Amino acid sequence: MESQKTSYANKEEKMKHDDDVRNEGLLKPKSKEEENQEVDLEIEAPGAANKVAEEGAQTPPAADFQRLNAQLEEARKKPENKLGQGGFVINFKDPQSFE
Repeated sequence: MESQKTSYANKEEKMKHDDDVRNEGLLKPKSKEEENQEVDLEIEAPGAANKVAEEGAQTPPAADFQRLNAQLEEARKKPENKLGQGGFVINFKDPQSFE
């Protein structure tokens, strides 16, 4: 890509050009349609946050915790999953303790 060289009469003219290029999209007048356009910035489904606030977060059943905890213990017994030097163990916390 070739750079295009442009000469300016003085520094003020160059600065004005640079400013015009920098603010090109900001200075464009908006059409009537753009002015009346509504923008919805809600990330989640409408009312999703209200539902969690009203009901609270759901904890998984105790059976799921017991199954996953047993699965983790079995995996830790395998030699390929042995902790290396400086490693440390992270355990699950029983979800019932949060209630």
